[in-house]
Amino acid sequence: MNSNIHQGLKRVWVGLVVSFVFLLVFTEVLPWGHQMDMWVSHALFNSATGQFLYNHDTSWVEVVLHIWFKNALLLIPAYALLQVLMGLWLKRRNGFNGIQQEVWRRWLAALLAALLSMLLVTYLKKWTNQACPWSLIDFAGQWPYTDLFAVKPWGSSDMACWPAGHASGGFILLSFAFIGGWPPNVWNAQLKLGMVQPPIFLSARAFVWYAVVLGMLLGFARVSQGAHFFSHQFWALWWVVLANMVFVQINLIQSRWLAPLFSAK
Repeated sequence: MNSNIHQGLKRVWVGLVVSFVFLLVFTEVLPWGHQMDMWVSHALFNSATGQFLYNHDTSWVEVVLHIWFKNALLLIPAYALLQVLMGLWLKRRNGFNGIQQEVWRRWLAALLAALLSMLLVTYLKKWTNQACPWSLIDFAGQWPYTDLFAVKPWGSSDMACWPAGHASGGFILLSFAFIGGWPPNVWNAQLKLGMVQPPIFLSARAFVWYAVVLGMLLGFARVSQGAHFFSHQFWALWWVVLANMVFVQINLIQSRWLAPLFSAK
């Protein structure tokens, strides 16, 4: 393994450990994180009307940033699936050279990493059974706030509020950062002559920015609707990064694909 990649992966693992301890202590052990979450949500809540800043049924935030963006993000794994299936057909018909095989593997890794990350977040949401702000007494709901690891007074009801699922939809774009950026189409004729380099706006580092900005935007949109606390989106980011790092460890994502992230440039 390239030394830059090895050192880069080591730094990410250290960052994951440190950030996990910080998030756990700050948001779940000490009161400061909860106080911050409550302060942000109260700032976005109108106690006179019993409503958050944006209605979670009919507001433009619900329509554009929740429904439309969620559906738009689903097009990405759908497109990756198209690449995988088309690649299988082309390989069966004409065979692949090494470059075509590499591109196909990157599309497959992106598809599996995105799907498995989404399944992980969905499982965590069901397992933790954490109530959203709009369900709490503090915000005109019916339940008291309950710590993440405490017994839930609402029993087995599926509250599904931790971590932030919608924010994770944006963070899942990190999968493309881990595979070296947006791969070329498997049917691109130039692949037979040489690797097609992605433009800067489709590079690995560009997808880091896309993922973080979009994830935080979608996450805060849901916070403004009372669907999540502010800290939930940071937990979502942590779990998505962890999932991708595990995929690197099991070679679903090849470590050499991370070279653009850890290069000196």
